[in-house]
Amino acid sequence: AEGDRPPPRLLDRMPRDPADADAIRMERIRAARSAMLALPESARRLDQIDVVLARFLIDRDQTASAGRTLLESLASADPLPPAAADAALTLAGLLERASEITRAIELYERLTRQGPPPLRIQAAARLEALRRPSLELLVPQAVRRGSELTL
Repeated sequence: AEGDRPPPRLLDRMPRDPADADAIRMERIRAARSAMLALPESARRLDQIDVVLARFLIDRDQTASAGRTLLESLASADPLPPAAADAALTLAGLLERASEITRAIELYERLTRQGPPPLRIQAAARLEALRRPSLELLVPQAVRRGSELTL
């Protein structure tokens, strides 16, 4: 059916494999960023494209640190415009997963004060979850029969 095919503008270069698809995505993000630079008063839109770029980078092992650096740069804006708030929320989640809870909490607190309403709500929910008392048991996946297990 016609709806099952990609638009003709995308047929010029179909990816051969996942690495090629990543290269195409990166090329398109960079092209959008370059086109945006040519427009007047493009800073806000550039930040939005940079958030997309940072998310793309952090999802790949070889570029994850560059993505994190870009998120940190965007999230450092004061006050937090929408793209910077989006970057701060993404960075806070990344920090949580890296067990950098104190830094994540700082970002969530800042978002509850300065972020746009939808992100304030998300940040407040994460803060509540992080501050809620919980008990995590760290136990091995498997224990050989007859061996001692210390908790």
